[in-house]
Amino acid sequence: MSKEHEHKAGVIRRNEALREMFGRMHLNVEDVWSPPPDDVKRENIELANLLDWALAYRACPDRRKLEARGYDFPPIEPDFDPDSDWLIFESWMQGKPVSWKFEEEFGPIRPVDGLTDGEVNEMMCELTARLAERQVVIEYQDGVPVRLAYSELRRSLQESQFEILAHGATCHLTGCTGYCPECFQRPWCDVGMDLSWPEDGAIGGMALPEVCKPFVERAESEHRGPIGPI
Repeated sequence: MSKEHEHKAGVIRRNEALREMFGRMHLNVEDVWSPPPDDVKRENIELANLLDWALAYRACPDRRKLEARGYDFPPIEPDFDPDSDWLIFESWMQGKPVSWKFEEEFGPIRPVDGLTDGEVNEMMCELTARLAERQVVIEYQDGVPVRLAYSELRRSLQESQFEILAHGATCHLTGCTGYCPECFQRPWCDVGMDLSWPEDGAIGGMALPEVCKPFVERAESEHRGPIGPI
């Protein structure tokens, strides 16, 4: 075996040993950490750091004492703020949930089809209140039709997993991915309307996802003109 192959094999063995250590501690490392893509050496460095934290906490499960020893910021992902990171880290170490899903907590969300406009408004208020209970705030663009906002919020909540947060911390649901041609809020977003994308040039207008086209067509019909720049 060449030195290069021997080195790679050693890196892999180290990775397996680190993961085995977490297994012996009954800790699912993927709950608080994501491996860097295609970089086992970097992965080993991060796992070793997290293992050091886990062993230190097992020996002394006291945040203040650990901070006094230099353990200030738990190496978990995604990181929010020190208090939330510590809450997630300690919950993980204690075998408690570190995340939650909306429908598992509050039950199924009714689909928009079959709901009256009044019922959609009521459901949006209910979802907003439920999320606020868990420190999650909806920050969609002003002007987005409520039926569209509700439908997209329902999809997002069904797909999303939320990390637990410390008191005073807030998670903001903006609905923005940074890729305007696929954003349901684009016709009502100043930034989305001002930016020009290759997809816009390809169709000679503003590229939009299919989900919002009926609402745009209705608005254009009512205003007798296109929404946004061409």
